[in-house]
Formats: sequence, structure tokens, C-alpha cells
Amino acid sequence: MEEAPTQSFDRTQARILIVDDQETNRMILERRLRMDHYEEITQAADGKEALALLETNTYDVILLDMIMPEIGGYEVLCSVKKDPNLRHIPIIMISADDDISKIVQCIQEGAEDYLGKPFNPTLLRARLSASLDKKILRDKEKAYQEQIASQQKMASLGALTEGVAHELKNPIHFIVNFADLSEKLAQEIAKQVATDAPELSKAADVLRTNIEKITEHGKRADAILRVMLDHSRTTGGKFQKGDINKLLGECLAMVFAAHKSKYTIFDVSIKKEFTENLERIDLIWQDIVHVVMNVIDNALYATCAKAEELAKTGKKSTGFVPQVIIASAEQNEMVEITVKDNGLGISEENLEKIFEPFFTTKPIGDGTGLGLSLVSGIIADGHGGQYSIESTEGVGTLFRIRLPKQHAQ
Repeated sequence: MEEAPTQSFDRTQARILIVDDQETNRMILERRLRMDHYEEITQAADGKEALALLETNTYDVILLDMIMPEIGGYEVLCSVKKDPNLRHIPIIMISADDDISKIVQCIQEGAEDYLGKPFNPTLLRARLSASLDKKILRDKEKAYQEQIASQQKMASLGALTEGVAHELKNPIHFIVNFADLSEKLAQEIAKQVATDAPELSKAADVLRTNIEKITEHGKRADAILRVMLDHSRTTGGKFQKGDINKLLGECLAMVFAAHKSKYTIFDVSIKKEFTENLERIDLIWQDIVHVVMNVIDNALYATCAKAEELAKTGKKSTGFVPQVIIASAEQNEMVEITVKDNGLGISEENLEKIFEPFFTTKPIGDGTGLGLSLVSGIIADGHGGQYSIESTEGVGTLFRIRLPKQHAQ
């Protein structure tokens, strides 16, 4: 999905846990933090309470008293740093004890810093701010590592997809071609049987039906392979100046014709709201066609499926008219494409997964789950554009694409 812009972290929103067995110390420390506008502050009276809080809550920094009864600060520190889910939390040790060996021991165990008692407000402010800065950097590094790992997985998936597709392509073509020949032969046999051996007529019909099914599903498998190959090699074409309105019109015509022959109820109202005289923009034509056709296909599917669903439940009299609106417009240095429908809509749960490879909300046989997974590579990476999707289940969906007028060399 579209990468969210990096936002600056407001340190005053940091979740701080103060751990000290002396209530007076806790109150003084909290009051000073609130004077620096920190808001989310939690207190723990001892090590046991602190560990219990850490099991159910998340914190950005811990101010931990070194000397406490039962479970001391050093023991809490060791426990936190051994937990893979907690070790990233910076811990500032606090103590009136100036024993350097103990301070060094805590730092070696993973403590971020040390603060002596009585509290110096300037040192408290500086060390807390520094610890939060380090946490922010670590969190960013972790996010980048996860992103790189995800990209590597997707690259591996693309290579695997292409290899599997190539291996299967020839046998699938073999199946489809011989099924076509067998279907013609079965038709001739059926005619001959009807005359010479009527008792075999039923068997001949079954044979012909079976061959038709083999042909149908063989062609579907071939279509899936073509999409898989597309998925493994997105972009890579050359940029050329293109007319967005012409592209939208041609994509609509192709998808409309395919749907018209497929659905029993097809009275979709199509509205084209194209801005005239749009500037020709830099496009990798075949890639944008791939995305736009998938988006229009999904919109038509959603409206037709909703119409059929209402017809089956006897609710067609509600006055529902399937509608798809395709629009183009200029947005400063971008050209915007929108495809809006009043179809089935997408649930919040599925909306989060809609761009994942092989995920589809369509029934088995109607979708491969690879169409929208190409969007990020084509729109964001390939063209430097933006995309978004808004949807309400049962109401409809709006898909928005923005493309730069000029390709950055």
C-alpha cells in the first residue's frame, strides 16, 4: 500500500513509567516532567508492579530507581532487557548511591543513562530527551529493516512466480489445445452415436460436457499464468507521452465488452467525466493500462454482483441502478484519475489486505488476487505517483490515482 509519510515524534506524548519505592520521589519526578509538558506518566511503587505493568502496557522510556525492596532496579533492568518485546525501551537508572561500579554494571546490562538524586531538572530534561531521540532512531531503523525484508520477500516471490509460471505455461497450452481438438471430435462422435447407437447418446453428451469443462478451466489457468508473469515483471517499459482520456476510454471499452457477455444482469450506468484538453503526460502505457483495467473491472464486478444479489433476494425493486463514474482532472503538477462505483463495497478488514498479492474478495473463479497487488510497483515506484482507495461495505468504492505530468529523469 501507499507508504505513509514520516511524521515527527512529539516527545511530550511519550509514555513514561516512573518506578520508585518512595512515593515522595515519584511525585516530585512526575511534577517536574509535567512542568516540561509530558502528559502520559504512570507510576509503579516497586519492581513487581513495574513488571506487571510492562506485561499489559507499552512505554517509550522507564525511569527506574536502582535500590528497591524485594525486586531491585537492577533485577527489573535485567528482566526487561532479556525480553525481546521490551528490550527496545530505554531505561534511565535513578539512585542516590554514587557507587560507580553499580552504575557501570547497569550501563553494561543495557541501561540508557543514569540520573542521581536529588533530581537536577536540567539533567533530567536533557537525558530524557536524548533517550527518546535514540528510541526514535531505533524505531525508524527497525521499520526500515522490516521494509527491506518485506521487499526482499516480494522479490523472491516474484522470481518464484515467474519460474513456476514459465514451467506451467507449456503443459497448460498443451491441455487447452488438445481439449479444443477433443471437443470437436466429441461433437462428431455425438452426431454419429445419435444415428447408429442411440443408447450411447447420454455417454457422448457427458464426454462432451467434460471436455468443455477441461477447456474452460485450462483457459482460466492460462489466464492466471499470464497475470502471474505480469506480476513478476512490473514496469520496465519506456516512458512516452500519453493521452489519459484516450487511455481511459479504451480501457473502459475493453472491460465493458467483457462484462457485458458475462453477466445476466448488466444495466450499468457509465458516466465519463473527463476534463477536456488534458496535458499529455509521461506514461509507461502498458503498465497504466494494466492498473486502470483492473480498477474498472473491479468496479463493474462490484455493481453487477450487487445487482444480482438484490435480484436473488427479491430486493431489486429498491430502485438500485448500478453506476460507475470514471473521471479525469488536473491537480497542479499531477493528473488525477478516479473510478467510483455504488457496488458491494469492501469491509474494513478486507480493505487492509486489498493490495496484497493473491488476496481477492471475489468468489473462486472470478479473480486471481494479483491485479491490485501491482499498483504500488506501477503507480508509486514506476511513475512516482500516488494512489488511495476509499470504500464502505454495501455502499460503494472510490479508487483514486494521481500521476505526475513529467517523469523525473
